[in-house]
Amino acid sequence: MSETSEQGKTPADVQSAEAQEQQNANRQTAADGLEGETFDKARAMETIHKLREIEKQYNKERKELERLKADEAKRQDAELSELQKAQKRAADLEGELQRERVEKLRVKVAAKHQLPEFLADRLKGETEEELEADAAQLAANLPKQQEKKSNLKANDVAGGEQKETDQQRRARLYNFGNNPFSAEAASKNGGGVFFVEKP
Repeated sequence: MSETSEQGKTPADVQSAEAQEQQNANRQTAADGLEGETFDKARAMETIHKLREIEKQYNKERKELERLKADEAKRQDAELSELQKAQKRAADLEGELQRERVEKLRVKVAAKHQLPEFLADRLKGETEEELEADAAQLAANLPKQQEKKSNLKANDVAGGEQKETDQQRRARLYNFGNNPFSAEAASKNGGGVFFVEKP
């Protein structure tokens, strides 16, 4: 709420009234000073021309000042924006570096706790201690993998005891020894070729 004077006027109203009184006093003084003089057209025109020249000079200087202020504002904006760009880039690079460090830590901690690689991304935390704690908890909750004893022999491919030899497999797959035109082989093994003779 603005302060008011004794008459209920604001300070701005009081200043405005004082300025009006000052202008009236200046007019009265100027009128009093001119009462004794006679009007001289040449001198009045000279005064008008001088005032116009002063006004032209003022306008020129005012425009130049406005241009310089605008140029200075643009320069400061450019400087500030360059500074802001540099600060943003530095912050982005710092964040990227931090993310890479944390990612490397995750992989290291996951390997230390014998977690599969795909679980490394699931570890939570920013510091090595936080990641260690999360990895320990995750490893404790995973089912333990039992090591399989290898019963493989040099010629085992599928990882168990071989039931048939390679020769037997080839004979079975390539149908060696079977006559595809024989009805007996066709009924035993399925398939085959049958030619029907026309009567």
